[in-house]
Amino acid sequence: MKKLISLFTVLLFILSGCLWFSTDTYADETKSSDSETAASETVPETQASPVILPTDKVSTDDIILYSSAACVIDVDSGEILYYKNMDDRHYPASITKVLTGLLLIENANLDDTITFSQDCWNGLNYYNDMNIGILDGEQLTVNDALHAILMSSANEVCNGAAKFVSGSVSAFCDLMNERAKTLGCTNTHFVNPNGLHDPDHYTSAHDMALISREAIQNPTFREITGCTEYTVASTNLRPEGFPLSHKHQMLMYTKYHYDACIGGKTGYTSEAKNTLVTYAEKDGHTLACVVMENSDGHIYPDTINAMDYCFDHYDQLMAQMADTAANTETETSAFAHSGETEDLPAFASLTEAETETEAAVPDARTSLSPKVLASHLKSKLMTFAMHHMILFILCMLVAFALFTLILIWLYHVLKRSYHRRKYKRLRNERIKKNIKNK
Repeated sequence: MKKLISLFTVLLFILSGCLWFSTDTYADETKSSDSETAASETVPETQASPVILPTDKVSTDDIILYSSAACVIDVDSGEILYYKNMDDRHYPASITKVLTGLLLIENANLDDTITFSQDCWNGLNYYNDMNIGILDGEQLTVNDALHAILMSSANEVCNGAAKFVSGSVSAFCDLMNERAKTLGCTNTHFVNPNGLHDPDHYTSAHDMALISREAIQNPTFREITGCTEYTVASTNLRPEGFPLSHKHQMLMYTKYHYDACIGGKTGYTSEAKNTLVTYAEKDGHTLACVVMENSDGHIYPDTINAMDYCFDHYDQLMAQMADTAANTETETSAFAHSGETEDLPAFASLTEAETETEAAVPDARTSLSPKVLASHLKSKLMTFAMHHMILFILCMLVAFALFTLILIWLYHVLKRSYHRRKYKRLRNERIKKNIKNK
């Protein structure tokens, strides 16, 4: 029985350790890192259906995206065809390099030579951050550097290019912020040229769409962002050269290949989650799509969904934009009465409490229908079940082990009781036999 108790104690200890390890591993999955992973650009897809939350600001509920923010802009007209929380601030990760590449094109000649020093690796991890292994003293042409930045997302090349253009990374970031302001960006602040995480490095889907639109209108940028394979012929330290390949899966021949895609830029950090800029051209229309903070592995399906919707409803969406502009102009004309010269009082600025209250009011178009509410509930239940499946299985194993041990214990108790009764019976029979013989 002592052995049984010891076995029971050891088994409980092992199972408790398994439960603790499982919980600890799940918590580790949420740990943050300042590095852009070189191993993977996206996380696995989940199967739960996306929903529109009451606080989401969307242009339509005809499509529902997993991503926290998105914006699709018509490159030719600048009209916003679709949006979701487009003015919310998010960390951009490597889609920052769209502006870095554009500024390098605008401030250097393609044949210029950039000499890289060890300083370009400051703050970078060779094994975890995207790079092409630039060596101290190695030289690249601006054209080669642009391909490394926009195709292979080379972080160290961004730093070297920033120093080449502005003399220092901080001065280049000032140039980035100035250029963003000239494009109409109001929720953007950059502190590095590569997008590695920093709390003060942020933008919005709307601002990023404005930057992306400006970039794709540059012929050099357009050519490089659409290049799937490129070979750096040689450098002063690597005469054999080396190949580069694009990371955007809608451009490459993968399961997400999109025939209309003409380029784009991927991004990922653990804080920013997946981010993506995508350019597509179809039926004479060029669109730029920005998708931000996607942690469910649906960064490409979300982009395809948004692009398909905007291409399929292009004329209708443009007509709606025109009607909205006309109505706004009519209301402005009606408000401005002729002959009146009296200045209207300025509107008082909202207090912080009033601003928060206004932001909390949901858009009427995003009110949850019963169908969407049911989908949301189903999504939550599935997510809960997935996250707690291992814990549930381990609990069942513990229960099964306890039940089995109880059965074994009962078996031994009954067996011992049986042997005791048998012993007493045999002993009584023996005593009676001895008495009778006497």
